[in-house]
Amino acid sequence: MFLGQVASDVQLMSHAGYVDGVREGILYICTLIPAITYTLICLLHQFAYPLSKSKLEPCIDYVRHMICAAQSRDTS
Repeated sequence: MFLGQVASDVQLMSHAGYVDGVREGILYICTLIPAITYTLICLLHQFAYPLSKSKLEPCIDYVRHMICAAQSRDTS
């Protein structure tokens, strides 16, 4: 499937030959597409779910409170 997209020739493939640029095309498909995808996911994550210290402090306080409550129940 990918070989057809990167300029392979059906007749040459039947004789195990490749059109010029197939290796480079396969390399681009195997490296550039994942790199671009991961970069976009990272950027989306940074903008869609931004975490700053001011946003994390209430969560940390809540977790500390729950841990203290659990420890006080265990020691009672």
